[in-house]
Amino acid sequence: MEGLPLIDPDTAAGPVRAQFAAARRVLGVTPNLARAMAHSPVVLAGYLAAVDGLRDGRLTPGDQAGIALLAAQHLRSEYALSMHTFLSAEVTGLSAPELAAARRGEGSTALEYAAALLRGGTPRAHGLSPAEVTEVVAHVAVGLFVSCFTAAARVPLDWPLVTL
Repeated sequence: MEGLPLIDPDTAAGPVRAQFAAARRVLGVTPNLARAMAHSPVVLAGYLAAVDGLRDGRLTPGDQAGIALLAAQHLRSEYALSMHTFLSAEVTGLSAPELAAARRGEGSTALEYAAALLRGGTPRAHGLSPAEVTEVVAHVAVGLFVSCFTAAARVPLDWPLVTL
């Protein structure tokens, strides 16, 4: 199967056009991820709402970005890993050592918790508040969704390639 066709933001109409505007506001660009998700405007809206809403949580921007990297690494998604590496470095400001540590699930309690969760173990909160635990799970879920969706939709890479 070929990948899902990408919807052109310049010719999109109605709710899809509005979602592309929201993608630019939330992500700073309209990536191929959004152009493929736009086949279901409710899916794109849900994804953007989750990403935007979770930004205001208790986890640091570095932990939020790191969990996205960890989920991409865990599911071996080159698209998600490339996207999150670019955004983590350029927007969040993570250094190369921080990016590498996040991919291993190291560097913070939140990342260690997320790594244990992804490995299927019983993670220990180690001082995380109930709100932080809840947000870690939500970030893992969003990261897994992106990785699964980009694989299923065969979304073409539009970020600098980061290999697994």
